[in-house]
Amino acid sequence: MEETESRREAKVPSITVRNIPERVVQGIKKRAIRHGRSMESEVRAILEESSADRDRLMDLVEAEVGKGGRPAATRRQVDGWIRATRGRKA
Repeated sequence: MEETESRREAKVPSITVRNIPERVVQGIKKRAIRHGRSMESEVRAILEESSADRDRLMDLVEAEVGKGGRPAATRRQVDGWIRATRGRKA
């Protein structure tokens, strides 16, 4: 028996976030409007981007350590890596 599309979607994990400051909610609403998305789609995009940014950052950290770099990066190095990963797509 084939699974219906709605049943597959029901298995997708979801989260609930409570007590979000109103200024944050308003900022997400404005961003969603700019991107032509619903708030839910916008939050999903923010989460995906954040996860991808972290993955790219960790790739840079691992490459630096692999070159014989120190395992503990300086704050300046981490800030530089974050700036380097912003705007790049995986």
